[in-house]
Amino acid sequence: HKAEKLTPKAKTGISLHCRTQYSKEMLDFIPHYAEKLPIISFFWKREKERFTKEKGYAPDFSNAFWEPPLTSFDVYNIEQKQLNDVGLDGIVSITDHDNIAANLQVLEQNDIKKAPISLEWTVPFEYGFFHLGVHNLPKNQADEITQTLLAYSFSEDKEPNKAKLHELFAMLSEIREVLVILNHPLWDIEIVGQERHEILLKRFIKEYGKWIHAFEVNGFRSWSENKGVIELAEALDFPLATGGDRHGCQPNTVINLTNSNTFEEFVEEIRVDKKSEVVLMPEHTKPLHWRQ
Repeated sequence: HKAEKLTPKAKTGISLHCRTQYSKEMLDFIPHYAEKLPIISFFWKREKERFTKEKGYAPDFSNAFWEPPLTSFDVYNIEQKQLNDVGLDGIVSITDHDNIAANLQVLEQNDIKKAPISLEWTVPFEYGFFHLGVHNLPKNQADEITQTLLAYSFSEDKEPNKAKLHELFAMLSEIREVLVILNHPLWDIEIVGQERHEILLKRFIKEYGKWIHAFEVNGFRSWSENKGVIELAEALDFPLATGGDRHGCQPNTVINLTNSNTFEEFVEEIRVDKKSEVVLMPEHTKPLHWRQ
């Protein structure tokens, strides 16, 4: 069905967690799922054995990645159009994996108030990692802060440095216009098993939760998982924020509503007032695999 006009409910729509061709999407999950899928598993095992016999080593997907198809301007314009079509002013926060190149491109033609500089920050933690949406970096510090965050993410130290991570979170927290969202918190993205992931999540929130401003309702995850995130947020008194997590050619299926004029005002609503309004677009009713 068609999206209703949202003008009576809010002034501005916020589209968070968008991917462009600058986002390197890892393929290290392929062996895990290929071994479990009917039919696919037969071909996977056969080709794996053939490859190993020819090369003398097993195929390694740990450094393999793919890139989403659209440019930074394509993604920004598609998101803006969806928001404008339902009667809202649009603010679009692109969050490529550990990269702000797309944001800087978009800013060549758009106001930072409508196109904040953001990224999805990969944070190693114990035997796994988490993804944090870090939104609205100050323009004059964005590159320096990004390099500092990534130096931690890709450090050659075998053991993550908790004290250093405390410093990084504190640094971000001191910038009042920055918003930090824990993306898809219940997703076992490390493939360590759901139970072990949730144990890790509890430790992570206990250690760094005071610097996290919201949990994400994710447009690329199942409703049962998002419902679990909503319940977790209510139990721990965290606001919710949306993240469409779009990787393809369709706009985000979840957005935030606000009467704020700028992203800075929206950040204050979440960080200070702990207030957030989430909207599911009609496409969110489609099956999960269609959305993905």
